[in-house]
Amino acid sequence: MLRYITCIILFLLPGLANGEEISVKLFSKTHPSTFIFTPSTGNWKVICNGQESISVNPGEPVIISKYDSKVLYKTLDGVSHLTDTLRIIPDNPDNIFTVRQPSNKELLKTLNGSLKVFLFPGSLMILNIVDIETYLAGVVRAEAGSKGPAEYFKTQAVIARTYVYRHLGRHKLDGYDMCDDVHCQVYLGIITEKVILDACNSTKGLVIVDKDSSLIISAFHANCGGQTASSGDVWVTTEPYLVSLHDNFCLEGKPVVWERKIPIAEWKSFLSSKNIVFKPDTLSIPSSGILVRQTHFNINGTKVSAIEIRNRFRLKSTLFVIRQSGETLTIKGKGYGHGVGLCQDGARVMASRGRSYREITGFYFPGTFIVNVKNARQPVRP
Repeated sequence: MLRYITCIILFLLPGLANGEEISVKLFSKTHPSTFIFTPSTGNWKVICNGQESISVNPGEPVIISKYDSKVLYKTLDGVSHLTDTLRIIPDNPDNIFTVRQPSNKELLKTLNGSLKVFLFPGSLMILNIVDIETYLAGVVRAEAGSKGPAEYFKTQAVIARTYVYRHLGRHKLDGYDMCDDVHCQVYLGIITEKVILDACNSTKGLVIVDKDSSLIISAFHANCGGQTASSGDVWVTTEPYLVSLHDNFCLEGKPVVWERKIPIAEWKSFLSSKNIVFKPDTLSIPSSGILVRQTHFNINGTKVSAIEIRNRFRLKSTLFVIRQSGETLTIKGKGYGHGVGLCQDGARVMASRGRSYREITGFYFPGTFIVNVKNARQPVRP
């Protein structure tokens, strides 16, 4: 019986038990062939192909570049070496370093953990091997901002942690866990904001699961405009905890109202691309006067998805109405983002009203539970 129970536990936890450190690809947007590593505190060892090469002290920059089929490092005092794989390791886990690209506008990143560098087609693969909770604090700061009640940041910490554990290994074929851009989660580096650090520490190890104990799709967006969207209306996947909800908390916060004016000629071109003949019909606000999130618009007898219109005209959300006036089409809308899952502005209001992070996640992800990641399981992949 004990052997049977052990097997079940191992089945529930593939890839989760040893997730204390993750590898994060840096500079995912720019794919640099050169960058500069500079220790801020402590001493560091540069290891080439598994063997120690040099030691680096605080303030001593190391220039690391792609050179033919090798990785080249150079110091200011003239030391250089070619290698296949480069590791830079601290003598203390609390040591801090910076990385930056020369002549690039992307911000300097302040990090801890270690670095691993090897060649990738056309550029360098630069990986930050970092403690997962340190990484999460940086993600929460980048994705959720720095202003808000403590329970709001706890909510974002649990959401970000759920995302990481659900997606561990999504870049396995390329040799890392997460990238530092919106494809995964934005990661700018370590932070000092106490409210965020405390939020991550107080929720350490906690994730959101569905009724089957599977890690959920922990989607979020900036502002829903008063009504969230169903995942099935935005993406291919339909989940019972990602349904459309009326969100009065979002309406109580700062409204996000926008307007876009489009020349009729541009609208005609869009319709033509979908084999729709233009007619001067008007799409207007429903007779109730309430703006309702629509999945499709009926344009001259043909259904066109709100997502297509949003993408084509770069709108802030899919919560909008369309009106024609003369040679101009006016699109008025509310909200910002895809609308699925947690509304950040609504969550801030809930937290300011004394709601806990468990209540907030329960509202935006109905039918879910918060558990320790050791009791969670990866979802069954199709």
